Amino acid sequence: MVNSFKDPITTLTAILALTIVSSPSVYGAPVPDDDAPQIIGNPGLSAHSWCAANREEVFRIDMEQDEKKSSIAIPVDTGIYTMPDKDTGVKPEPNPIAGWQYRGHPGSVNAKLKERSFLSNVFEKFVKRQTIQPANPCRHPNPIFPDEGPPSHVDGCNQDPLSPEGFCPHKERNEECTYWCEERRDYFYGKEQRWLPAQEIFPYPDAPLVTVGKGEMISLAIGIDYRFQISLPVLSVGLGVTLSKSWTWTNTRSWSAPKWDVLHPYCAFFTFVPKMVRSCGTVSKWPKWTVLQPMGGFTQLCDWSEKPETIKDACVEFPWRNAKDEVEGILMLVKVECGNEQTLAPPCQQDKKYLLPGVMDETLVSWNMSDPETRRWLDSQGKLKL
Repeated sequence: MVNSFKDPITTLTAILALTIVSSPSVYGAPVPDDDAPQIIGNPGLSAHSWCAANREEVFRIDMEQDEKKSSIAIPVDTGIYTMPDKDTGVKPEPNPIAGWQYRGHPGSVNAKLKERSFLSNVFEKFVKRQTIQPANPCRHPNPIFPDEGPPSHVDGCNQDPLSPEGFCPHKERNEECTYWCEERRDYFYGKEQRWLPAQEIFPYPDAPLVTVGKGEMISLAIGIDYRFQISLPVLSVGLGVTLSKSWTWTNTRSWSAPKWDVLHPYCAFFTFVPKMVRSCGTVSKWPKWTVLQPMGGFTQLCDWSEKPETIKDACVEFPWRNAKDEVEGILMLVKVECGNEQTLAPPCQQDKKYLLPGVMDETLVSWNMSDPETRRWLDSQGKLKL
C-alpha cells in the first residue's frame, strides 16, 4: 500500500487515476442527467471527533437499542450472508459495504473507506491551494472551512494597514468620513436554515418521495456590529466584497432523500447550512466641518486635521461567495425520531457538520435526554443541563 506521507506524488497520481477511471465519460458510460434528482447520502455514523473516539461505545449503545426495537423493526438488508433453504450450488457473496452502511461493526472495509476519504480530502485541499498565494491572506479565493472544532482563523489582513497611531487611514472621500480596515477573518458554518415547508421524511416502503427542486432558494441575512454606524458601501470597500442586506442561495440541481431502509428507524428533514465569514477590524470616523455658501446653503467636509473616533474589534458577518458570486453551503439531512420531528436522533447519527458549534437551531430541535449516547455527548461538550 502507498505511504501517503512518504510518497505524496505517487499518492496524488493514484488518486487522479482513480478519478479518471471513475469518470462516467470513460468507456462510453452514460453521462448523468443533471435534471435527475441526486440522492443525499445517509449521515450514518458521524465522523465527528467525539464519535470516532467513542466508536465502540456508540456501537454498543446502538446494538442495545436495536435489540429493544427488534420486535417492531422493519427487516433491513444488512449485507450478511444467510444460508438458503435449498442448495443451489451458488453461494451469494456478502455485501460488506452494505453492512458498514447499515451500522454494522467497522472492519477492514470501513478502514479502507476512511483512508480513501482522508486521501481525497488531502488531495482536494492541495489542489485548491497550490499555486494560490495571495498577497493578502484574507483575500484567498478558496479558504478552508472547518470540518470540526473551532472556526478557521486567518490573521494578518494587510490590504489597508493601520496607521502608527492605531486608526484606519482615510482614503478617497465619502460622505460619512468613515473608513474600515480589515484585520482578521473567521470562516465557519452558520446556523442551519430549515427547508420550508418542512416535510418529514419517513422510513417506510410506501412513504412518499421527498425532494428539493432545482431553482428553489433560501435567503440569508447579513450581521453587522451596531456599535459603529457605517454603511454597506463603506464596508464593501474595506472588505473587497460587495455587501447587501441579504443574499440568496439558489439550488442548482434537484435533491432527494435516500431510500427508506437507509434512514430506518429514524425520520429526517432537509436543512441548509451556509458557509459564513466573520470579518473584524478597525473603524475610524473623522468629524465634519461646515462650509457656508451663498443663499443660506452649506457643505459639510471631513476635517482631516482632527483625530478620528476609532472603534477596535468591530465585526461583520456575511455569507461566503465563490468566484462566480454564488453563495455556498451544504444541503443535508437531519435525523429525528419518527412522530416528533423536533426530537433529534443521537448525535453520531447526524452529519458531522451539524454537530459544529452554532450550526444547530436550538429553537427548532431538542435532544432526547433519555438516550445514553446523547447524554454522554452533551456532557463532553459541556452542554449537559442537570
